[in-house]
Amino acid sequence: VSLLPFFVTILYSIDSFPLTATNIPVRKLCLLKSLATSNSDYSVAFCSGDEESISRAAKFMVDSFWLPQGISATPTIQYGGFTWAVAEDLMQRYGETLGARTFDSRLVVATPRDDSAIIGMVAVDVTLISAEQTLMRNRGESESILKDAINALGPKQRRQYKGSSIQNIVESLLPPQKAVVVLSNLAVNPPFRRNGVALKLCNEVERIAKEDWGFDELYLRVESSNVAARALYETQLSYRLAW
Repeated sequence: VSLLPFFVTILYSIDSFPLTATNIPVRKLCLLKSLATSNSDYSVAFCSGDEESISRAAKFMVDSFWLPQGISATPTIQYGGFTWAVAEDLMQRYGETLGARTFDSRLVVATPRDDSAIIGMVAVDVTLISAEQTLMRNRGESESILKDAINALGPKQRRQYKGSSIQNIVESLLPPQKAVVVLSNLAVNPPFRRNGVALKLCNEVERIAKEDWGFDELYLRVESSNVAARALYETQLSYRLAW
């Protein structure tokens, strides 16, 4: 069982820049966004996925994402053990692999230009969604479902999909499901909040989805009761409700 929520709880979609967002299972958020510039006292980059970088990311995630939510109040979970478990989960999802993943994924981190300490982080994954069922799957489920569909094909049929994008393969083999990009686990170190770090991380995720992976939608899930998060996504980032 993954210890990290696959989503931060709101869902967004980039539609050639209008962006849409979805709140599953309750409703979908449709967001239009005007990209803004922010200060350049820090930079964003991909987590390399080696053991050291994943360990640093896990410690940051525990300190800046989980502890503020009260996870330390759970007596059966010790800090070191929980951080190790988060690192194992991150390694499985974003660590180095011998070959390419069927569904792309990346960790994006923000660091000060004069320091290596992580001040912000966000995850981005490709996964399956069924809009009709308001159902979003985690990447493990998505890979298993697609693998089964491909294995059911004959050799000649499989060759037809050689070189095809993941979007086209899923659209052909798994309707009404579709492949989408999901932003999750956005976190910023408290002393660096309200300085444009979250905005810069989100903008980089948008760039990855559109330019690197060729998607025109970006999803993010958020709890409807999370007033602070919704203020960020809907007000500061200019997203509007779509579903």
